[in-house]
Amino acid sequence: MSLSFPAPALSVIIPVRNGARYLGAAITSVLEQGEPDLEVIVLVDAASTDNSAAVAESFTSPAPAGTPVVRCVPHPPLSLAAARNEGVALARGLLLLHLDADDELTPGSLAVRLAVLAAQPDVEMVTGAMVSFVSPEIPPADAARYAVPAGPQRGGLPGTTLLRTRCAHRIGPQNVSLPHSADLDWMLRAEEAGAKAVQVPDVVLRRRIHGRNTSLLSIGAASRLGIVRAALARRARADGSPSA
Repeated sequence: MSLSFPAPALSVIIPVRNGARYLGAAITSVLEQGEPDLEVIVLVDAASTDNSAAVAESFTSPAPAGTPVVRCVPHPPLSLAAARNEGVALARGLLLLHLDADDELTPGSLAVRLAVLAAQPDVEMVTGAMVSFVSPEIPPADAARYAVPAGPQRGGLPGTTLLRTRCAHRIGPQNVSLPHSADLDWMLRAEEAGAKAVQVPDVVLRRRIHGRNTSLLSIGAASRLGIVRAALARRARADGSPSA
């Protein structure tokens, strides 16, 4: 016998590979939002060698009616972009949020963005600010090497943007050929496609810095630069002007 469930308002997608250390905090930050009408989809990469799956499974016990549902989905080794695409395909929500397994939502993070989408039906994406912090287990000598911004930054990570699922489908999947920063490529494509976005000043995400963040690595920076250049070239061709 198959069971059907009403679609939740919001799907939060969390891909993880060897992220057990921080995954529990990421999931907890979603469940503590006070938004019962949501689902959390944790995609656990089969290449994980730690207990990421066990951490995810610990949140999946049957939830009382009216509370968030956590789904643990094992999948073959995939790139981050491919995992996020799989999450979108599985999502049942009218709204989507991609959250990295080492980051955390701030209290009220979802509410402030949901309010904008509820009040403005034509808005497809709402982005907030983020703050960075060095993970507490990092030794002080190592922590001192990280340049951590003192105040909020304009959102630049997936967890800062809440979007309508229809927008995700309209723009299309993330580019799986990009080893890094496929989320940046997707956002630039969304901008080119005219997706209406709103920026709110509220801090909606805590970005954890622990030394293994892709965005801190030089290869990640080089990838982002290449993606921006490719976007500028596309826009130049669309305008009929010579590209740089």
